[in-house]
Formats: sequence, structure tokens, C-alpha cells
Amino acid sequence: MQPIEKLFAFSEAPENIRWREERAPLGALCYLLNIIGIIGNITVLHIFRLRMPPSNYRVFVMSLSVLDLNMCIIHLLKEFNRTVIIYRTFEDILETHICAFGNFGGYLSGVSAVPIVSFITFERYRKICTPFKPQLSIKRCKIMCLVSVLVSLVTVAPIYEMYGVRFVKIGNVIATRCAIKNKYDGSVFPFVFSLYIYITAVIVVICIIVFQIKIRNALIEKAKSKMRMKSDKGASGTSDQATVNKTQSVEDQEAAKNRRIAVTFAIVSIMLVISFFTLTIFHLVKAVERFVSPTMEISKVEDVINEYVPDAIILNGILNPFVYFFTDNQFRQEVYKACGRNV
Repeated sequence: MQPIEKLFAFSEAPENIRWREERAPLGALCYLLNIIGIIGNITVLHIFRLRMPPSNYRVFVMSLSVLDLNMCIIHLLKEFNRTVIIYRTFEDILETHICAFGNFGGYLSGVSAVPIVSFITFERYRKICTPFKPQLSIKRCKIMCLVSVLVSLVTVAPIYEMYGVRFVKIGNVIATRCAIKNKYDGSVFPFVFSLYIYITAVIVVICIIVFQIKIRNALIEKAKSKMRMKSDKGASGTSDQATVNKTQSVEDQEAAKNRRIAVTFAIVSIMLVISFFTLTIFHLVKAVERFVSPTMEISKVEDVINEYVPDAIILNGILNPFVYFFTDNQFRQEVYKACGRNV
């Protein structure tokens, strides 16, 4: 087998302009989506930091928004790098480090978000299913989020070494891509890393599902109990109806708030699971493929798939601000006020 450098040296010059034009629509879409995500998450952070009262909900939303913002910025940088290097036929040190940093930062945001969502689900479970037991404090929630990031920082550290410039052969052209380096073809390391991330995510998601089912059942049972209590009070009557109505109103508001927050984080959890598993499963499949039968030759369609399918991870970060907007009335009102619209 010829060394990569020799293959590279004798490759024919690519038709850079035409092939860049073919990728332009996908590139433009990526730029647009990431800019939307950046604006949305900056808005979330601004409003929750300045306008929302301190709470566990506020801590978790801001933690996820910081990770989502980081992911959108990194993918914007990644897309710029991808636009510059497409069908480039040489390697430079800046390209290598931008690629490694982009994948490291993206993985860090995604891997950190998974345990944070599990902590959110656990906090909701304690709040709704065991309301009379000691609850998680705001300080403890902050510590949980910080620990998630620090542990994830160590977990995804190998990414910086594995990822960099990869030489691929598309047609009769040897070009560079931002992916796992050629030197790891046939190595078990990328496979073990991808498998570890996948198995860990599966275990965490199972825990999230179990807690979400318990939360759902508790909310249903509370709704049924509330209906029975209203029916009993209506039948028996009471001497102090004003006091009863006031107490009931406070309880209804608290129950509605808990339901809203539970629904918000349930939607966020579902989107994170879908986007993160798209990334991890794809990378696991590619790791197995490069371990079993490594090759440099790929088609143009496969090249596009390799480049853009992993970007599914950013959809969660882009859509989360919209979830908060449609499920949180206070956040929606603050957005309207910021836009100069009276509500």
C-alpha cells in the first residue's frame, strides 16, 4: 500500500469551484440554523439571568443553554472550517487543531447535557412524587451541573487526539476531511471509545425513562385525586368557602407550575436523546467500519452523509429556546417585552 503522502502527491487537482457550489446550500442551512441557535440561547440566558427568580428550574435551564450556545458557536466554526477545507489537498496544523477542538467542544456539550437532563428528571421526581421529603437545593443543583461538565471534560478528552485531518479519496481526488485520523484505521481505540459513550448514554436514558414514567403516573394520579376532592367538596358544602377557594387556588397554581416544568423538560429530554443517539450511533457504526475494513475511498454521497449527519446533535440546542418559549408563559412574556410588544 502506498503511503498517504504519495497518494496525495500524485492526485489530480479537484474542481474546487464546482464542488464548493454543490455544498453551498447545505453550508448556508448550517450557518442559518446555528445563528438561530446562538440568538435563541443568548436570549434565554439574558432573560433567565436578569428576569427570572432563583430556582432549580432557572439553574437547569441556564446550564443547558450555556452548553447549547457553546455547541452552536463551535458548529459555526466547524462549518466555516469545512467550507474552507472542502476538497483541499494538503494538511496544515491550524486545520488539524480547529477540527480537533470543534469535535471536542461539540462532544463536551452533548455528553455534559445527558447527565444534567438525568439530574433534572430526578429533581422533578423528588418534587412531584415525594413532595414531603427534603428537596434538592439551588446550590446542590449548581454543583450537580458543574460535576457533569467536569466529568464529561475527562470523558471526551480522547476526542482531541483521535480527531484531525483525515485523507479520503473521492473519485480520483485525494482530499482532506475533519474526522478520525487515518492512523486510527484498524485500531480498536475509536471503537471502544464510541461503544463506551453509547453504553453510558443508554444506561442514563433508561434511568430518565423510568423517572419520567413515575412522574407521569404521579401527575395523573394527582389530577384524579383533585377531581375527587372537588366532587366531594361540592357535595358536602363548607362553612368557609373563601378560605377553601384561596387554598385551592394556591395548590392549583403550584400543581400547574410543576406540570409545566415537567412537560418542558420532558420535551427537552426527548429531543436530546434523539439528537445525541443519532450522533453516537453514527460514530459507533463508522468506528466499527474503520476497524473491520478501513478504506480511504468513499463516494460523494457518503462524503456528504459523513459530514452532515453528526450535525444532528445541534438540533436540540437550536430548538430548546423555542420549547421554553411555547411552554413557559413568563419567559414568553419577557421575550415579548424585550421585543417592545405589550402583553
